[in-house]
Amino acid sequence: MFEHIFSFFSSQKDDQSSLVRVLELALDRYSLGKVFFDAQGRLIYANRKAYEFIPILKDEKRGGKAFRLPLFIDYLYDHAVECDESLKNALGQASGDDAIINFREVIALEGGALCLVEAKKLDDQHTLFVLTDISREKEREDSLIFLNKNNLRLQKAMQYTNNGILVSDPKVAGNPFIFVNSALCEFFDLNSEDVLGRSWDILPAILKNEKISTTLIQAVVLAKESEMELSVKKNDQVRWFDLKMSTVKDSQGRYDLQVGVFTETTLLKLREAEAYQAQKLEALGKLAGGVAHDFNNVLSIIDGFSIMAAKSMAPETPAYQYLQKIQSAAKRGATLTNKMLTFSRHKVVSRNVIDLSALIEDQKVLLDPLVTASINFSVRAGERDLRVSGSTDSIAQILMNLVINARDAMPNGGTLSVGLQSSGRSELPEKLRDRLPDKRFACLSVSDTGLGMDQKTIEKIFDPFFTTKPQGKGTGLGLSIVYGLVQEMGGGVHVDSCRGEGTTFHVYLPLSEAPVSKALSRHDGDPSSIKLKGYTILVAEDEPDLLQIVCEMLEQMEATVIPASNGNDALVRQDEYEGDIDILLTDVVMPELNGVKLASLLTSLRPSTKVVFMSGYPGRGDMAPIEVPENVIFIPKPIDYAVLASTLHDLLQGEKPDMLSGSPEQVPSYWVSHSGKIH
Repeated sequence: MFEHIFSFFSSQKDDQSSLVRVLELALDRYSLGKVFFDAQGRLIYANRKAYEFIPILKDEKRGGKAFRLPLFIDYLYDHAVECDESLKNALGQASGDDAIINFREVIALEGGALCLVEAKKLDDQHTLFVLTDISREKEREDSLIFLNKNNLRLQKAMQYTNNGILVSDPKVAGNPFIFVNSALCEFFDLNSEDVLGRSWDILPAILKNEKISTTLIQAVVLAKESEMELSVKKNDQVRWFDLKMSTVKDSQGRYDLQVGVFTETTLLKLREAEAYQAQKLEALGKLAGGVAHDFNNVLSIIDGFSIMAAKSMAPETPAYQYLQKIQSAAKRGATLTNKMLTFSRHKVVSRNVIDLSALIEDQKVLLDPLVTASINFSVRAGERDLRVSGSTDSIAQILMNLVINARDAMPNGGTLSVGLQSSGRSELPEKLRDRLPDKRFACLSVSDTGLGMDQKTIEKIFDPFFTTKPQGKGTGLGLSIVYGLVQEMGGGVHVDSCRGEGTTFHVYLPLSEAPVSKALSRHDGDPSSIKLKGYTILVAEDEPDLLQIVCEMLEQMEATVIPASNGNDALVRQDEYEGDIDILLTDVVMPELNGVKLASLLTSLRPSTKVVFMSGYPGRGDMAPIEVPENVIFIPKPIDYAVLASTLHDLLQGEKPDMLSGSPEQVPSYWVSHSGKIH
């Protein structure tokens, strides 16, 4: 309204100066800048704010000419935030006599401030420019744009995080969900449309886990921070999550948002279960190894004395037959302890480089009789020249136990397949990848189409004495032996199985680049006829009865025997003995001075003395390997007379003792160490 009044009075010829002055004072109080040009484009008025915005208005004459509209237009054009030719054209239209325009543009002022310029024609063809400082509004607008942009980026980041996120608005009735990210939708097979607009009370139903209902709803209603663990079954697999509830308050302390963050812990749970399983097996192994060690000593005594007693009796006497029964029972006991030692990874085993491909194919002839006619049995070594470091007997036992296990899982027949191929470390199952060395592996697989197993059964199958067979149908040691042998060879076992869909055992063994070991010759004579007359043997054993029977066996062979009750006693006895000592026969585990240290000290004193170790458990209560010299010879406990005689005979004759084996269930008679460690 002031604009029209000012325009009217300024155009009159009468003396209205006092009234015009009043209007000028009123216009100067405006926070807006006002600039008037008459119909001829001459500047007739600008208020104080306009002068602050555009200082050149104070110079009403420039170059001897009155300040006119075109000069003002040029100024606006030069300072426009968005320099566009259409701006000048539009402003040019403002000076036309007949044109009526509405023009808005932002210009940059000195100091970086921004000013909105609005131009329009008045009824008397005067031109009015209104200038408004919009710097603060622009800052707010820029801030909003920045916030919106970053909100979008933040929302995008939340969408692609690995954690599932739910956000609800407690200010709205029902506390509805206003945000759900893609990870949460993937976790629970949801679409965002299924969740947005709904409330927390539907979550237990979505998760199909009513147990969390009370805790969850209480946390939401009380708006308190809380954490809970929940499990969800998806595709017959259980997935575990940690849910953390938290609240967000506004600047006035009122609840603004509620946030639920789901973190999947399934892999952590599996690793914890695997670690627990490994610790349990290790503890059982130590227990089994300790029991087996002590029992082996007992069996050695029983078997040894029964053998010695039988030698003094006629075979046709009842007492001789009784002693044969005792020996048979002792051998069965030895078989059991050997299985326990295998599981505990403390059995003394041979380590040779074996052509696994050839061995697997050779074993088919031995495995065929174990499989019933209703089972389609095949052995295929898919790759050739796959060499591993281990014992032929151990691999044969692994294969036999897995085949028997597969056969028993198919009482009504089916298909049993044995396969072999190489595998890189990246192809290993995830739970084995972190525990096995970074190299290539031979993968021996045994598959059946039998009953299959559930997850609970799979978790227990390697426990010693665990079996799903009826009482009296199995010992429960077969798979625990497989586990122990594979661990001993530096490998791992993985099981794929589902109830009703069969089972596949994958045995991963590290490949070796060394050439295949050559077979050693063996003593072909009758061990009972071997005589060691003229040879002196120092025997160190801390078990008195076992020391006695070993010495009597050697005396039966006509050897000169020096008994010693422990390592220190052996050093004293050898010092007292003036003749040559041909062989030191020593137990490995003895108090104070063990057999390895004894051998080192004695051979430094008597370099020509050969060393033979006796042991079935070279590390009582300790899983760590014992350092031993290379190429030492072991005789396993229980001590077998024939094995003892053959080993000592071959050694004294300058031959490298071979691997004498009894029944397929017996361990190799001794081990020539190539690694320098007892495992």
